[in-house]
Amino acid sequence: MLDLILYISASVCGVGCLGLWALREPPVSYPRVEWDDDVIG
Repeated sequence: MLDLILYISASVCGVGCLGLWALREPPVSYPRVEWDDDVIG
């Protein structure tokens, strides 16, 4: 049972960290910069 709990915790933590990184890095810096370039250009 403990192994299952640890496995689920690790999975949630890994997915959560990847999700936060994916949400934080590209969308904040990438699309906004491209969108500004399109509007300005």
